[in-house]
Amino acid sequence: MDSFFDGCHSDFVIQAIKKTEVLVAEKEDFMHFVYESPENTSLYINILEGLVKQQLDREQDLLQDSLKSDMSVFLRETLSYSKLFPINILPTI
Repeated sequence: MDSFFDGCHSDFVIQAIKKTEVLVAEKEDFMHFVYESPENTSLYINILEGLVKQQLDREQDLLQDSLKSDMSVFLRETLSYSKLFPINILPTI
């Protein structure tokens, strides 16, 4: 899909796991189809919005997983330090 937008070759490949027929449409032909009716344009916009939403959800999941991991490391390290130093001698912030 990246090549569709920027016109460059993609790093992605598609591999069929069963007999498949691949249909190819030139970008200009596809865009003509998209803009030839309001229904097609609306469908295209809805698909793009869905893709953006999926990407945002994925980014949020990655951030949450990263925060959970960071918090887990922080808590593990904090607990290991609390074994070395009694709580009453740790500095307060």
